[in-house]
Amino acid sequence: MKKVIHINATSAGGAFVVAQRLSGFLNQSGKIQSSHLVYTGSPGDYNLWSDSYWKSKISFGLHALEKLDFLRFEKDKSVRFAYSHALTGIDLLSNKLVKDADVVHLHWINKGFVSLKGLDRLLHSGQRVVWTCHDMWPFTGGCYYSGSCANYLKKCGSCPLLKNPHTNDLSHTMFEKKANVIATASNLAFVTPSEWMANLARSSQIADTKTIHHIPNGIDTAMFQPADKKQIKQELGLDTEKKTILFSSVNIHDKRKGYGMFLELIKQIEALGFGDYQVVFIGGKLTADDVGNEKVKYTGYISDAGTMASWFQAADIYVSTSVEDNLPTTIMESLACGTPVAAFGIGGIPEMVEHGVTGVLAEKGNIIRLAENMVELLNHKSGYAEEISHHCRKKALTNYAGEMIARRHMELYDC
Repeated sequence: MKKVIHINATSAGGAFVVAQRLSGFLNQSGKIQSSHLVYTGSPGDYNLWSDSYWKSKISFGLHALEKLDFLRFEKDKSVRFAYSHALTGIDLLSNKLVKDADVVHLHWINKGFVSLKGLDRLLHSGQRVVWTCHDMWPFTGGCYYSGSCANYLKKCGSCPLLKNPHTNDLSHTMFEKKANVIATASNLAFVTPSEWMANLARSSQIADTKTIHHIPNGIDTAMFQPADKKQIKQELGLDTEKKTILFSSVNIHDKRKGYGMFLELIKQIEALGFGDYQVVFIGGKLTADDVGNEKVKYTGYISDAGTMASWFQAADIYVSTSVEDNLPTTIMESLACGTPVAAFGIGGIPEMVEHGVTGVLAEKGNIIRLAENMVELLNHKSGYAEEISHHCRKKALTNYAGEMIARRHMELYDC
């Protein structure tokens, strides 16, 4: 039986959830022995590298060392966690799970987990390596998302995140090193969850030397499925007569997630005369100033998938105001629960949300248009709600069912 080890830097965030679920679906197939090695975080049903006091200190220190070194390069502190020059890391090949694996599947490997030198050793170990691009870092000179910058198309340099950008700056140096490492790795294949990310990778002079496979992330469509909305609302203590708007973000200070725009969106909805609603916010810590609206119910961070499913089932619409994103797991989960999505048409989101069919879209940053589209959707009669819920569920079953996604990965592992 083929052994697969998934590699992830932290036990929080979308990449972790994707890797954990994929590992579980692979094990359920009975054809793969799959494990998940996580660098830092809380103990769980995975292999935690920092499972002792000293290892936790080492992992913290390696991440801190990388960020301290980056201080001399960064433009300002706002970009500190938007860039990684992969200075520090552990020796992955000394780990028995990694050493014994037939396939090493990389996910999000930053945070002082895998250095560029460590990546070089791994990619030339002779093992089959699959790398899922949860963001752009695998094929840029260090940024996770490039925003409006297209320098990664021409080997980076003049990086807008750096203090002294120039042709041969840190981003260009790192781009060249990463390109050399990847170009000489004969057993590496890239996976991108969205076709949008696949196109970005193909245009980069790092990843264009490798085969790039587009395989969406998978979810448990038996857990995330439609339920009686009124009953679920009652169980969760929500007003059954009000439309429920759901929003989630692990970190409200991450500008990519657009929490500030979400607050503006709610104001705009009220300005349009739609006041018969309640908001549920799931995720990072909020203060009264962060909320700014008495109609907001704050749940805190939720790690349990079943609990998350209940909130999606209760919602009448899920809102994403991200301005940069790949293929958000939360949108998949919402669709699987039959709940339509309102979002900006950025990244891989238009591959998931078809305007007027599985939700509503607006141009990036156009809060007024998104509010208008949301109000129009929420004001439709119940028959329309049932129809759009059906389309949402069908979209998830056809494209994101975990068993199907696992099969596609198994085909890739056998290449």
